[in-house]
Formats: sequence, C-alpha cells, structure tokens
Amino acid sequence: MSDAQNETLSQQSLIRDIKALLLEAAVGPENPRETWFVDNEEDSGILGSLRGLSASSAFAVPVEGLDCIAAHVQHAAYSINLAIRAFRGENAHATADWQGSWVIREKNPAEWQRIFNDFESAVSNISAELTRGVNLDDPMLRRGSIGLIAHTAWHLGAVRQLRVLV
Repeated sequence: MSDAQNETLSQQSLIRDIKALLLEAAVGPENPRETWFVDNEEDSGILGSLRGLSASSAFAVPVEGLDCIAAHVQHAAYSINLAIRAFRGENAHATADWQGSWVIREKNPAEWQRIFNDFESAVSNISAELTRGVNLDDPMLRRGSIGLIAHTAWHLGAVRQLRVLV
C-alpha cells in the first residue's frame, strides 16, 4: 500500500472513532458492555440523561452561579452545529457567539422541548456528516473534532451532576 492509501485508512478509522466517542457522550455507548467514559447502560449519554426531565427541572438553577441543564444542552447543541458548519467549509468560529449560546430566553415546556429537539437534531446531523466523511488533514478540523468529544463529555458530566441537584 502507498503512503496515501495508509493515510486514507487512518483518517477513516479516526473519523469512525471520533463519531463513536462523540455519540457515546451525546447518546450513550453503542454497546453498553464496551464504554470508554459513560456508564455501562444504554442511553447513558446526554440524551438519555434528559429523558423524562421536566421543563421546571431543566430550567432550575440549584445553586447560584451555576447554569441550568437547559443552558448546558443548548450550548452543547450550538457547539455541535458550529462543528458541522466547519466540516462543510465555513469559517464558523469567526462569528461564533459562545456567550449567547448560554442565554435562555424563555422558560416553559415548549422551549425545553425545542432545546431538547435541537440537541437531538445536532447529534443526528453531525453523525451523518461524519459518516459522509470529513477532511481531517486540516489540523483545525482534526483538533476541533477531538475537542468536541471532550466538550460534549464535559457537558454530559455537568448535566448528570445537575440532575442530582434539581
């Protein structure tokens, strides 16, 4: 095999692993017997941690200075959507409004459902984008993809901790 073929195979493997780890944080492990950082249970990612959560709990701030679960979920969806735009060739981070991604404008059941649905849609869309393939020769995309796993996993931890408090 030529060096170019080896790089392509390596990139495909890396994309497959990035997708698996990102989905582990967002949804839960593909196989609950083989997890890297979530519980050995189906649905132990962010989406599973949110199922059955009421709007009042999603918007509750259990300790002054903390963000509510809804804000974490909205922010995580925002970051995933930025990654999708970057994968498609857009300079998404040039106009990113990270602070704005935390702002909750309304606190009602319909808004909570919208935030949940937006996160679920972002996860589905990035999964499809990674399946189509991403050019990880670009160091910003490669590092950003790996960073997105850590970022999403961090928010999983925050959501799970906040669930205990609300």
